[in-house]
Amino acid sequence: SVDYSSGSSSVLVNTREMAFDGKLDTFFASYDRSGTWVGLDLGEPHIITKVGCAPRSTQESRVALALFEGANMADFSDALPLAIVGNLLPVPFILLFVKKVFDWMRKYPKLKKIVDFCENKFAKKVEKAENVAFWTLVGFIAIPLPGTGAWTGSGIAAVCEVPFKKAILAAVIGVCIAAVVVTLIAYGALAGLSFLI
Repeated sequence: SVDYSSGSSSVLVNTREMAFDGKLDTFFASYDRSGTWVGLDLGEPHIITKVGCAPRSTQESRVALALFEGANMADFSDALPLAIVGNLLPVPFILLFVKKVFDWMRKYPKLKKIVDFCENKFAKKVEKAENVAFWTLVGFIAIPLPGTGAWTGSGIAAVCEVPFKKAILAAVIGVCIAAVVVTLIAYGALAGLSFLI
């Protein structure tokens, strides 16, 4: 931890244990800028329905850099399959129903504007891809940037009438690639870029 009064490393103040001591005037502060985390071992599986956090009263914005994760393994490896499955759950429904929902929405003038907006967004992405070939769709889904991913890729596939099985396979491969990329960034490349945080 770090002692802010001296700016040096400390084992007495701002320690990991202080993150869970129930006091609002104590906190954990890492001396290192990246690769640090604090966890709480509950001893056995629990169903967590709510997580609360109280930022330091002098630096509320610090919570903006915080990340809450839950897992049974210290390295969060058991959370990765859940993240992949959770990302893929809406894909079949998007592929099967997005055009039908759009057709229904077109009947109402206010909703038609939303449909037109979505279809224009999809069309722009398709124009950039030129041809919604299988590997183009995989690549689009695999790029972990805003506006890409399995849900948008599935919408594009539905609008472009990509066969269902082909679109599902592209989503699965793309999401798995994205998961590997994000994991490598989180555990490797991000440490090298910690000065940006």
